[in-house]
Amino acid sequence: MKRFIFYIFLLIFFTAGNIKAGSFSELFGSEGASGIANPKTRSLSWSMQYLTFTGATGLILNNLYNTGFFEPFGLQPEIYKEMSPLAYDKSLFTKSVNNNLRNSKDIIFRKNEILQINNNVLLKQPQFSMIKKENEVLFNDYIIKKENRDLLIRRLFDER
Repeated sequence: MKRFIFYIFLLIFFTAGNIKAGSFSELFGSEGASGIANPKTRSLSWSMQYLTFTGATGLILNNLYNTGFFEPFGLQPEIYKEMSPLAYDKSLFTKSVNNNLRNSKDIIFRKNEILQINNNVLLKQPQFSMIKKENEVLFNDYIIKKENRDLLIRRLFDER
């Protein structure tokens, strides 16, 4: 991947034909018109321009790479792996570690869900009036059933 990007940059820089360099038009800027007429100086000037430009571009790209600028494109500096191998070195992870992490995450999610349900139940306690009405209904039901039992017992003893 690194070579591919490097080749793209080389292709762009060397195929651009109508570029005027401005401050690099002469080798050192002091030759004047005699430098343009001399083909040796002119070719040396072009060589110096390319060396300067590629050096500056390489330095900028190297600094961008080392600071993690190309990380979204999958280019990660080796210094990241040296600083924190657990976070950046993917070769240390195995499938069992990933499975354990996934299982632990599921267990934690279930436990948190149970705790949230318990908290909701505790927050939604019934009111005292509701408890009183429920007890009254249960007590009335008990009385009615007791009367029915007593009635059945009397009938049983009356028949004998």
